Amino acid sequence: AEAPQVAANGETKLANVASAFEKAAGEGKNVEFIKIVHVDTSEGEAGTRIFREVETTSKATSKAPDAPAPVKTVSTTAYEVIDAGKPISRAEAEEMAKARGGKLLTIDSADEAKFIGENLFGTLGAYDSDESVAEAQGDTAKAAQQEVLNGQLSKNGAWLGKDSTAGAVANADAIIRNGNGTDLPKGYKAYDFSGDKLSRFVIEIENYKAPMTLNGKPVVDGQIIEKADFDKLVWNSDHNMGGKITYVAVQSGEANAANVEGAEQKTLTVTESPAVTHPTAPASNPAQNQQQGGAGTPEVQDNKAPTGGEGHKGDQQADKGGNKAGDPPKGGEHGTDGGNHKADTPQNSTTGSDANKGNGNPGGQGAAAGGSTGGAGAQGGSKPQEGGSDSKAGGTTQDAGSQSQGQTPPSKPAGSDPQAGSPSGKPVAPGGQPSDAPSQPAGTPEAQTGGAVNQPAQPPVKAAPSYEANKSVNVAHDETNAKIGKEVFEGTNSANKPEAVKATGFAAGALKVDGNVITDGALIKAADFDKVTWDASKGEGGTFKFTPVQANGDALQGATEQTITINEAPAPVVNAEPKLGVYPTEAVKFDVAHDALKGALTKDSQTSPFAGTNAEKAPDAVKIVSVQGPDGENTHANIMTLGDGGSARNLTAGQFIDKADFSKVQWDASVDHGSGTYKVQFVPVTSDHQEIAGAQTQTFTVKEAAEQPNYSGTTFSAEAEHNGDATFGKAMFDGSDAAKAPMFIRITEISPSNAEAGDHRVLHLVGDHAQDLKVDDSHPENTVLSAAQFENLRWDASHNGGGSFKFTALDGDMKPIDSSVVHTVTVTEKDAPLAINPQSLFGASEGQGPLTISAKSLAAYTPAEPSSNLLDD
Repeated sequence: AEAPQVAANGETKLANVASAFEKAAGEGKNVEFIKIVHVDTSEGEAGTRIFREVETTSKATSKAPDAPAPVKTVSTTAYEVIDAGKPISRAEAEEMAKARGGKLLTIDSADEAKFIGENLFGTLGAYDSDESVAEAQGDTAKAAQQEVLNGQLSKNGAWLGKDSTAGAVANADAIIRNGNGTDLPKGYKAYDFSGDKLSRFVIEIENYKAPMTLNGKPVVDGQIIEKADFDKLVWNSDHNMGGKITYVAVQSGEANAANVEGAEQKTLTVTESPAVTHPTAPASNPAQNQQQGGAGTPEVQDNKAPTGGEGHKGDQQADKGGNKAGDPPKGGEHGTDGGNHKADTPQNSTTGSDANKGNGNPGGQGAAAGGSTGGAGAQGGSKPQEGGSDSKAGGTTQDAGSQSQGQTPPSKPAGSDPQAGSPSGKPVAPGGQPSDAPSQPAGTPEAQTGGAVNQPAQPPVKAAPSYEANKSVNVAHDETNAKIGKEVFEGTNSANKPEAVKATGFAAGALKVDGNVITDGALIKAADFDKVTWDASKGEGGTFKFTPVQANGDALQGATEQTITINEAPAPVVNAEPKLGVYPTEAVKFDVAHDALKGALTKDSQTSPFAGTNAEKAPDAVKIVSVQGPDGENTHANIMTLGDGGSARNLTAGQFIDKADFSKVQWDASVDHGSGTYKVQFVPVTSDHQEIAGAQTQTFTVKEAAEQPNYSGTTFSAEAEHNGDATFGKAMFDGSDAAKAPMFIRITEISPSNAEAGDHRVLHLVGDHAQDLKVDDSHPENTVLSAAQFENLRWDASHNGGGSFKFTALDGDMKPIDSSVVHTVTVTEKDAPLAINPQSLFGASEGQGPLTISAKSLAAYTPAEPSSNLLDD
């Protein structure tokens, strides 16, 4: 099946995984159940994204007796070292972290520091200099040590957000390890990097949500998916850049269900594509969605703020018996449903970190701002979510006399808008304004009183601008700040340019204003038209749309939506051709010792045979075609594996190896006690394990050395019956150590004694491959015996009196282990049976009959009684 593609953010239905699941056991086999073995969103090597459970307790929403008690919740925070593939500035790293739904790592506690020190590895290297900049004496020494530090950080370090732990280096913005799992103690070091760029950064994703869901619930490793649900899986891209789904067909829905016969684990690679626009499919009913609140889930994308102290919607009650203000006008009610806001969008906040702060009145609408907070009326007041601009946790309150029935309700509390400075809750680009209504500066009569006020006059409506049809912009490949050009937004007549435009329909993180990422629906003012840029690293080209509007975001009569196409230049020619790999004309050869334990299959401890000779052109993955022993047959299981311990995967024909795992393939020569040349064949495939047209099958070999058999204590002799055969037995040639038994021997010389004249059989084989053995130096293969034939070797003494033969031990390639070591086997023939001639005993006589010797007579004759007569009876 085609690899699944998903939108760059939000949830996408994995429509085409069903066909892959249905073929998981091979063509023609019915698959009713699929076990999800593992879902991995690591961007580097598999399993490098790590997770930490974090317990938090909510703040009290009010001091009132009936206020909800603080609630303990457990969330997940994800971390990973991301390799940007090129040096990037810290600002670029921040943007890349935001595009993944996270931020640069901020170490806030000793517990988090301990977790990071023990678990964060990936591509993060170690600092191997002992002296710190602070310890260096004198400005010159400090500058020199800072250069050493910067070099270490550039080579092995990563961008960091902040280290707030006790004793941390001031202004630390880079992190590096002081041990990579083998060095002790494990841990990290944070430093103030004075250079410009690093090639890595550490991302921290709080409130991490499962990347794959079924019916709104997270899919976990080991979960069984029934056939009816194969096409109902959903991928959430907000906290990842894609990932891999490893699965296998099983026989039932039981947790311990066996695999379907012939089924092996397979992997689907999920990739983001700008061609997939969000949303492509509804994920689930938001009210039932177990992922509620995660960045990019429908709750946040439909702009619902996190649950706080939710007020009574529109029920702004005064004290008991007082007047009810009733439902406020549209846009004036505030519970947890805020405006269009994504958690990581920069805010125009004047009051701190809370996304809902930012009204010009930092004190919020408390008593000082005109909204009274007296008397019993506090119990019925509107409660915006926790952390709003009201300095009291309970939010805005009114007493019985602050508003009479039928009056215009007071304006919204400053903290109730999820988008700072935006009465409508709609997003605002840097320097822009909300799109629904003019903003009200703090201190105006509307902000200070609960009474009705006159609205300011609306600006005059301006005529709609005109635009060139099918407009496109060319950008360089992977350019992160490609200028769009103000003329794109101004239109064909700059004198009639719009006061603002509303941008929509672009991949997350792709469009920026003055270097800051904007979100879908953001307002771009005319003054910022020349500051709009495109980040081509977020996809291969793409499009975005904009609609001319008035300065306040209101619709502009006659304006129409425009679509701009981004034409991204292709990647450099070095990467233009398919990744087929560059391989030597002669197969790579690996030499291993006899029965060597598991070790990596790399040349010079670096190059994998699967990667080829050019690292930039190495294939994204390979498929194993065959793994054969010296005899041309499939090898013993687990001789070539990927991974360690119980999770090691046996690499046989049909298995795939991803590029990240090339150097992790291992060879275990001890599993079969063999020797000789083993042959491995593979073919390059795409990252999603599809065939590549023109890809050639490649071969490498592993030559396992053989050791001389252990013949200590072995007697090389045999006895033949008179005119009969001598047998030898397999043990004679195997020796006393089975692990060193030869795979073959060669008979090098046959020497019968007292041989009769003529060409008679001497040494020969019996059984299915019976043949006479004759030494012929021009055809040495004629006298090669496999280990299975050792017990079928015979010596025929019918035309000789015994003799001897010589042999040498061979390896699995039928080559002498040591041609100078030759062993001789001696064969003796038993004497013929004793024949008694009566004439020789008695001489000739008449009437001579046969000589009879009874058992008793034989028993009566002993060496102790030499005079005993055999004929006594």
